[in-house]
Amino acid sequence: MRPSIRVAKSSRVRVLSHAEQAPVQAVGDRVEEVRDRVEQVRDRVEQVRDRVEEVRDRVEQVRDRVEQVRDRVEEVRDRVEQVRDRVEEVTDRVEQVRDRVEQVADRVEQVRDRVEQVRDRVETFDRPPRDL
Repeated sequence: MRPSIRVAKSSRVRVLSHAEQAPVQAVGDRVEEVRDRVEQVRDRVEQVRDRVEEVRDRVEQVRDRVEQVRDRVEEVRDRVEQVRDRVEEVTDRVEQVRDRVEQVADRVEQVRDRVEQVRDRVETFDRPPRDL
């Protein structure tokens, strides 16, 4: 049996009857349920706070990684630009060499023509004279 609940009236104490104790006990039980529920909510709030902190840490890690990747992309873009510039320089140089080779080929052709002319003249001088 539950202990009697005593209520102080003035200076005297009165013992409540069973009928009077029931509503008071129901309120006490409900207070205990609410207290348990509050504790559960506090625990859940703490879990959520911990998870939020974990997520914040992860977000910061992802931000750092994104920044690293952006920096690397910039480095690669710069390197690609350098390579493009170098390709352009080499292409220009190849064109210059090609032009020079064509000039040399033209000059070789001129020399061949001149050698042929000289050979024809030499042959003309080396022929025996015609009888007149």
